[in-house]
Amino acid sequence: MSCGTCAVSSWLKKLFAREGPSESGRSGQASEAHIDDWMREAYALHKEGKLADAEDRYRRILRAQSENVDALYLLGEISNRSGRHERAIELIGKAIAASPGVAAFHHEFAMALRSNREHARAESSFAKAIELAPNDLQSLTELGDLQLEMGKPSSAEKSFREIERLSPGLLATSVNLGSALMAQNRLDEAAEWLDKALEQDPFCVQALSNLGVVNIKRKDIPAAQRLLERALEFDPFCFEAQVNLAVVLQKQAKWDKAMRILEEAVRTRPDHPHVKHSLARAYWHRSDYDAAERALRDAVRLAPDLIDPAVDLSKILFETGRIEEALAHMRTVLQNHLKQPVAHVALGYMLEMVGEFTQAMACYEDALALDPASVQAHVNRGVLWILTGDLERGWPEYEWRLRTDELIAAYGRFPLPRWDGGSLAGRTLLVHAEQGLGDEILYGSCLPDAIRQAKHCVIECADRLVPIFSRSFPQATVRGMAKGDIAQWLKDVPPIDVQIPTGSLPLHFRRKAADFPREQPYLKADPDRAKAWKTRLEDLSPRMKIGLSWRGGVPMTGNALRSIPLEQLLPILGQQDVSFVSLQYGDVKNELARLEHSHGIAVQHWQEAIDDYEETAALMCALDLTITVCTAVVHLGGAQGLPVWILTPLRPEARYGASGHTMQWYSSARMFRQARVGDWSGVVDKAAAELRQAVTRRVLPSIPAAVTPQ
Repeated sequence: MSCGTCAVSSWLKKLFAREGPSESGRSGQASEAHIDDWMREAYALHKEGKLADAEDRYRRILRAQSENVDALYLLGEISNRSGRHERAIELIGKAIAASPGVAAFHHEFAMALRSNREHARAESSFAKAIELAPNDLQSLTELGDLQLEMGKPSSAEKSFREIERLSPGLLATSVNLGSALMAQNRLDEAAEWLDKALEQDPFCVQALSNLGVVNIKRKDIPAAQRLLERALEFDPFCFEAQVNLAVVLQKQAKWDKAMRILEEAVRTRPDHPHVKHSLARAYWHRSDYDAAERALRDAVRLAPDLIDPAVDLSKILFETGRIEEALAHMRTVLQNHLKQPVAHVALGYMLEMVGEFTQAMACYEDALALDPASVQAHVNRGVLWILTGDLERGWPEYEWRLRTDELIAAYGRFPLPRWDGGSLAGRTLLVHAEQGLGDEILYGSCLPDAIRQAKHCVIECADRLVPIFSRSFPQATVRGMAKGDIAQWLKDVPPIDVQIPTGSLPLHFRRKAADFPREQPYLKADPDRAKAWKTRLEDLSPRMKIGLSWRGGVPMTGNALRSIPLEQLLPILGQQDVSFVSLQYGDVKNELARLEHSHGIAVQHWQEAIDDYEETAALMCALDLTITVCTAVVHLGGAQGLPVWILTPLRPEARYGASGHTMQWYSSARMFRQARVGDWSGVVDKAAAELRQAVTRRVLPSIPAAVTPQ
């Protein structure tokens, strides 16, 4: 054990050099010689690690000499090492008051303050120790580490560079300088220092882990994963490498693997709020809401001042239907973080979801007043404008989404200039994929406009959409997602002049209600497959055939609020003279088996029709009607001009509009809207009543005339 001997040995030598009683001994008290003997005994026990015995001797000395700086300091050092930081601060503070010129006292005082989370005072005390002992590398290192923890990387850099000046070439200095530069986003400089560290020691786990983080920031996820996995090969329990690898896996949506790594990290550091928060998000993505909530509550308890876990706790309360509790919690978070734009944005989103659009917009405006460059505030404001029909302002504001990390990486894949809406005559346009399948299909309604204007169009889309997009847009070159070697992907298509993300097409082609074509389906299923499904369904029964999808979206996108348990759909499912066909993506065998066992209702499910989008599109053509929540099925049916009934939450995604029963995007779609968040009973009953009439008449109700949003 160290017991501070490196820092104070020269000072203590004076103690052990004393011989005989001191002239300063006081009458009626222990002699100076006795004090010196007790001190030698205590210090020997201290060095041997017999801290309880040493502590007893130091207390004995202080009973005899209450201002003995030796005992005050060393007893304070024991208190600090044993976790009694406030007691250590008191004792060492007294030693400093008596002997302010001892660097070791200020160093240990700073260590106790840091452990007690009094960071500003600790920083000042380290600085005083360095003033008294300018060549003390230990104090300089501790000061730099503390400054990094305080979010002062430029100050940390100065501390570490002073170490490099005093003692060039230390491995730890290279790693620490890399950390300080990385925290300032000076990534190339950080990589140079970390590479230098790895030249000295190829097995340096901290350098490998930090270089992995540099590559995360560079958006080079494969390189980051290689470095972090290598770090964990050398030290499977390296906490930082575990946490950073989990970040890499989460960015690749490998939530199960990330969850396992984070659970291991939590076992190592159960009191780390950031890891608890990351673990909560992994649980959330797996739809394990109870585990996610527990982890978020732990994170908030461990770090009440951190805003992100507190905001996410509000969100998960909201998504699991505890609306009032979520709003109350979010308002409390906002009161504690009035200067944080993210708090205003989060409350605004929740207010928007309960239909309080005016209050929501005020929250977004408040966020932008605090930070005019708040990406999420701009995006949310744009989405709300689109939702309420203000397309002229909405689409330009929605372009802020391209500044998010995810879309920066997606947009930056292609080294091509952005199309600005100018003439496409004689130019080839690349429309590249972004977001989900439903988004690609929805924005695909703009592709005929782009194809008409451009010399040629190259369309990048999800691999599952390539066959139907190729058939539907034969004038264009359609390719699956560009992965890996982008240069090779570009070589395999006609030369491209300009590019645009698919979600930006409406900025140029859907600026007002009149821009939306009516009665013009733009996707075409394989006619032979559609005919085969028609025959197959006729063989199944002579009844009406209705497709059904009851879960929408993925976790953390509000999917719980737009999904409906099958049990709640019984008024629809219990209809006579109807055969239901599942169009639900994912593993639903157990759900359907429980439904049949409990209620005697069989829903036909052909997995091959779900896994292959060509089959899904063809199957939908053979159905009389599709009833679905807000999911990609809406778009696949609407884009083909097929009848679709949409069970719509109170505040759906912007494409569905804020009111009315029709969609601007699809003339064949009809919406049944919630009146209250989370209450599906009225929606289901209304759809069931209309379905009952349709079954009786064998004719679907006509779709009301479109209403242009105000």
